[in-house]
Amino acid sequence: MEPLAFPFRADGFDHTLLARSGQVCLVSRNHGAHYDIVILQHRPATRFPDGTELPTREGYPKTSEWGKFGWSYVNRVKAERWYRTICRRQQAQTRSKSDPAPPKQPRTAPQTPREG
Repeated sequence: MEPLAFPFRADGFDHTLLARSGQVCLVSRNHGAHYDIVILQHRPATRFPDGTELPTREGYPKTSEWGKFGWSYVNRVKAERWYRTICRRQQAQTRSKSDPAPPKQPRTAPQTPREG
């Protein structure tokens, strides 16, 4: 998969990577005027009608995914705080997916004391 290359310019904004942990990025837009926290999405390989091909790659969330995989801030301190929160959540999800669930113990009928 082709990683998203920084810096880049899109939609009139310069995007500069400030921090990255796994798929979570803290990005400065327009030299600190805005900050994005994004969970990069996997984009499939694409072939356009003119024959141009794009490989499987990372990309910003779609507009419809904003609020779930992307957030914008104008305050860097708040952006950094949210970035750390999202990183912790992603790490916890990764750990829970990679750690197998403990084996279930067989259920036994409760024992009743015998009179004797």
